[in-house]
Amino acid sequence: ISCDRITIFRLSDSQGRLASVVAEGIGDREISLGMNLGIAGLVAVTGQEVIVNEVQGDARFSNHFDQITGYSTRNMICLPITTRSGEILGVVQVINKREGEFDETDLELLRSLVAVISVSIENALLFKDQDLQFHSLLEVMAASIDAKDQLTAGHSHRVAHYAAMIGTTLGFNERDLEVLKVAALLHDYGKIGIDDAVLKKSGKLTVPEYAHIQQHANITHSILDKIYFARKYGA
Repeated sequence: ISCDRITIFRLSDSQGRLASVVAEGIGDREISLGMNLGIAGLVAVTGQEVIVNEVQGDARFSNHFDQITGYSTRNMICLPITTRSGEILGVVQVINKREGEFDETDLELLRSLVAVISVSIENALLFKDQDLQFHSLLEVMAASIDAKDQLTAGHSHRVAHYAAMIGTTLGFNERDLEVLKVAALLHDYGKIGIDDAVLKKSGKLTVPEYAHIQQHANITHSILDKIYFARKYGA
């Protein structure tokens, strides 16, 4: 589509605003719009496609951004970006067709592009959710060890922190640092299978007790072997 500007807005659930993630034709400027502002906000709320070829005479149009930048918006198309279930993820806004007016041909082309954009965003959100779920599981596991042995509470997080610092100094890349941090966070999880009387004993351990506590490494391996880890955490 031959136009001056195109912007992809992502709907922020936490703030209830539209924030630009791609903005072609406006330099490095980032745009943030309230849901109650302009045609893009209307499309985000209603989920309806909009073609307006005379925006200056349209009551739905807000000239707020034009006043700030000195730009003159003449016409536009706005389409919602939705998931397969109909959840609104954002808005695509195309402004000022260089020749003539926007028509159904432009709209049909944008529908095809929005379908691709929607799948990309939905997949990215899915991966993000999976990552958050995995790391929340790690936090629960680390907390369970802290609850088991208050004397060493926070030990796993400290080891993970120091391991990451060492890895950074050694030049580990981002992927390897992530693997290192996860391994460090879980390295003592087998303590959950050690008898409290041995784990929390304040005096010197007997030979059998010391042999028992040494089993925590094997217990760690046995437990973690039952968890499916993403391929990036594989050996």
